[in-house]
Amino acid sequence: MSLQRKRNATAKNRHGTYTLSKEATSLLADLLVTMSKYEQKIELKRQYLATNENFEPYSAFQRLDRTESGFLSSKSFLNFIRDNGLASNVTEADCYYLVKFFDSDLDGRLHYPDFMQIILPCANSRLRAQATQRPNMMCGRYDYLTLDVEKELAELILMEIKMHRDTEELK
Repeated sequence: MSLQRKRNATAKNRHGTYTLSKEATSLLADLLVTMSKYEQKIELKRQYLATNENFEPYSAFQRLDRTESGFLSSKSFLNFIRDNGLASNVTEADCYYLVKFFDSDLDGRLHYPDFMQIILPCANSRLRAQATQRPNMMCGRYDYLTLDVEKELAELILMEIKMHRDTEELK
């Protein structure tokens, strides 16, 4: 947003408080609607993934953690998306913002609990519990998940990246 546009976004009223201009109100509404639509689609994708009997969260984490370091970097996400043929226009910067958003301890990488926030349903605790209570299936450095899980997980990560891009455009 340009400096002039930011200045025009708010105005001090006679009570000394600030109000949003009509333009700023409209932009804010567009941003919130866009975020809401994406969040709904992402939540549905998470729920769909959690119902898949082949999906086990820790093996998904291991699949992305090819360095076996115990954490995921932006490069981990980019490589996973590329492995699944979905990285035509995804950059490492896009993946960096995904990591930054979910990074709870601000160390620039995602640990397993952070990763679970990306992939597990938020609105359905039953499905969340169902997915996390499946027996662990180890996924080695050169192993892959089943094709359906690889595809759904890659699409979920891509949806998160697209949401970030689209909302940044509206800001």
